[in-house]
Amino acid sequence: MGWSRRRLLTVGAGVALAGCNDGTVERNDDYETVTPASVPNETEDLLAELYGLSVPAVDSLDPVEAGHLEAAVDQFVGVLEEIDVALEAIDGDRIVESVEDPEQFLANGRQRARTLREYEPTERALSRTTRELRRAARIAGYAGAAAETIDRTGLEEKLRAVTDAVESFPTETDYQLQQPTDVSLGTIARAEEALPSSIGEPTDGEWPEAAARIRRSIAIGRRAYDDAVRFRDAATDHSVQSSERAVRSIAIGALKEAAARAPDDADEEPPNPGNDPTAQIRYVLAATERNGASVVDDARERIGTQPARSLLELLEWLARYDGIAAAAESVLSGADPTPESLLDAKRDAVDAVDRLAGSDYVARQTGRIAPNAIRSGDEAATSTTNGASYALFAYRAGELVADKGRNRAAWVTRRIEAQQS
Repeated sequence: MGWSRRRLLTVGAGVALAGCNDGTVERNDDYETVTPASVPNETEDLLAELYGLSVPAVDSLDPVEAGHLEAAVDQFVGVLEEIDVALEAIDGDRIVESVEDPEQFLANGRQRARTLREYEPTERALSRTTRELRRAARIAGYAGAAAETIDRTGLEEKLRAVTDAVESFPTETDYQLQQPTDVSLGTIARAEEALPSSIGEPTDGEWPEAAARIRRSIAIGRRAYDDAVRFRDAATDHSVQSSERAVRSIAIGALKEAAARAPDDADEEPPNPGNDPTAQIRYVLAATERNGASVVDDARERIGTQPARSLLELLEWLARYDGIAAAAESVLSGADPTPESLLDAKRDAVDAVDRLAGSDYVARQTGRIAPNAIRSGDEAATSTTNGASYALFAYRAGELVADKGRNRAAWVTRRIEAQQS
C-alpha cells in the first residue's frame, strides 16, 4: 500500500520547509489512509476562511538587463556562424563525427536565436540561451575538427585564457555597492555565483571528442565570465567606498553563528517520522539542522572568493532555522490547536509575509521560505484533524521566518551603508 495523501503532504512539505532539496523519506507501506472526520458547521466556516486566506507573492531579484541577454544571444549566433564556416570548409569525403546532425542543428539554431531575441531579459531567458550555446559549441568542436579549422594547441590556449580571466575575477571586484544597497548586494552575489568553481573538462583524449569538450568549455567559460562582469558592473558605483570589509566581516560572523546551530555531528538522516505530528515537527527541525551543516560547509569553502553569496545563503538559513526552532518549541509545549488558533496563526503568518513582500531584496531573500511554510500548513490542515498540530507549526514558522528575515536584513543593510558613509 502506498503513502496516504496526508503522509505525502506533511512529510513532503516538511522536507521543502527544511530546505533539503535532496531530502528523502523512507516509505511507510503499513500506513493506512485516514478519511477526514466530519466537523460542525461553525468549524467548517472557520476552515473555509482559513483556506481562503491567500499567501502574498514574494518577488525575487532578476538582475538580467536587455543588453546582457542580447550579448548572450550574440555569442550563440557567433558559434552558429563558426559551425557554418566549418561545414563549408569540409571536403566532400569527410563526415562530422557529431552526436547531432550539424546542418540540421544549424538551421534550427538560427530559428532559436531569433526566438531568444524576442524574450524579455530574465534569468530564465539567459539560462535557455546558455543551454543552446553549450550544445552549439560542442557541435562546433566536432565540425571544426572535421574541417581542420581548429587544433588542440589553439583550443588549449583559448581555454587557459578563459580560465585565467575567471580566476582573476575575485581580485578585480571592489564591492563598491551602489544604492540601493540591498539590490547591489544581491546582484554582486549573483556575479559571484555565475562563475564556476572550475573551467573545462579534461583536454586529453581522442580527437574529435576532445575538440568538442574543449570548445564547449571555452564557450561556457566565456559566457560565465561575461555574466559575472555584467552583474558586477550593474551593482557598482565607483564613487562610493568599498563595502568589501563589511561584507566579509558580516559573512564571517554569520558563518560562526550558523556553525554553532548546525554542528558537524548533525544526524545525516533524521529518523522516519511516521504519521505522528510531533515526530514530523521534530523531523523538520532535524532536517533543517542537517541542511545547515551543508550550508556551513559550502560557506567555509567559498567565503574567501564569494563573500556576498555566502552571506546571503547563511542569512537565509539562519532565519529559517531560528523560525522553525521557535515555532517547534511553541507548538510542542503549547495547547492542542483549535480551528480558531489555526485561523489566527495563518492570519499572523500572511501578515508577516505581506510585510516581507514589501521589504528590500535582502529581506525577501533571507525570508524566502516563509510562503512555502504557510502552504505546507494549508496542505496539512486539509488532510485530517491529526494534521492540525503540524499546520499550526508551519503557520508559526512562516510568520517567524519572515519576521526574522526582515530583522536580519535590516541589520546587515545598516552595517554596510554605515561603512559607505
